Amino acid sequence: MLDNEYVLFGDLRNYIKKEYERNGKNTTFIDAFNWLFRNHKTHRGQPEFPDFMQWDFDDDRTFTELVDAIPIEAAYVIPPIRLEGTDNIYYIEIQKKIFVSREMPYSIYEPHIDDSFTLLYVLSGSCDIELDSRQYHMSTGELCIISPQVRRSHKIMTEDIVLNIMIDKNIFEQAFFQLLKENNFLSVFFRNTLFHSEKDYMFFMIRPSSEIRQIYQHLFQEFTHPDALSDQVSIHYLNILFTCIIRSNESTYRYYAREHTPPAAIALPYILKYIEEHYTDLTLETLAAQFHYDKGYLSKLIHKYTGKTYTQIIYHYRLEKAIQYLQHTNEKISRIAELTGYNSSDHFTRSFRTYTGLSPRDYRKLNSPAPTVHHTPNV
Repeated sequence: MLDNEYVLFGDLRNYIKKEYERNGKNTTFIDAFNWLFRNHKTHRGQPEFPDFMQWDFDDDRTFTELVDAIPIEAAYVIPPIRLEGTDNIYYIEIQKKIFVSREMPYSIYEPHIDDSFTLLYVLSGSCDIELDSRQYHMSTGELCIISPQVRRSHKIMTEDIVLNIMIDKNIFEQAFFQLLKENNFLSVFFRNTLFHSEKDYMFFMIRPSSEIRQIYQHLFQEFTHPDALSDQVSIHYLNILFTCIIRSNESTYRYYAREHTPPAAIALPYILKYIEEHYTDLTLETLAAQFHYDKGYLSKLIHKYTGKTYTQIIYHYRLEKAIQYLQHTNEKISRIAELTGYNSSDHFTRSFRTYTGLSPRDYRKLNSPAPTVHHTPNV
């Protein structure tokens, strides 16, 4: 094999498409790559990498053309390793800390696992995916975060555009934790689901937009034109993407709730956000009715994913808000009790003392801003 011998992504895509049209066969990426090299359907010389800043967001064909121009050398292609004791499950090694690609149309991705977090996003079209033996059909705008060691396979038909980001575990936690340091229950849910579970996955609905395309544009640009700062730049764009994911909890819930009650991993972020916005007069009964869950089942789900009971979460939001009122306003204690959903000042005072160790009045005395002291200058 000669130095600087390579194929283009578009060469692979065209070969795989022709094989499918000729005999209905879904060729793997590896098999297509090996065929092109064996039959000398390659390019030689110094490869040039496309400039993804030329992506026209109003026409994704420009994106397809840019991806097709990505050169792929033999060192880029690492064959998967068959796992011992299995018939057809493979291990795929991540080649970079942040690996960005377009999933190959008409190809088949055999059952495999890896040690990275994977983000699959359907920019246009659809994708059939299997996660731990469960089948899912992803449509335009759906994004799936898959934690390490989840067995997965998928196939993509026609010219659907499905984008893949594989992120080293340490990089993923570093990036996502920047957004999840706050001690709120939505953050706790994401931390527990993504990091404390041995393996899991979550679906979101994020409609394609210029903002989303711009994020992927920069991730592809850093991937194809790497330098010493590319990982750090990519982490910043991943932070923006994760912000979009967290903000999508309402649109995600409404999308999956159109025809059925969404599973907990989809519904819980929106449920927790709903609690945060309605804690003053919310009951578990009304919450369960709002989301079409049995009250007892919903209570167990909340505790499972947050480690707190529904009542503890309600108390948390009420009393944290009371702390803000005590620190930053002159509202009477009775009025603060009313504003935070308590029926009586006595009940509020008992709850507040249990939560902070102080009465509301004593807490205000200790935590109110110190008065400004004005010194009269000597004349």
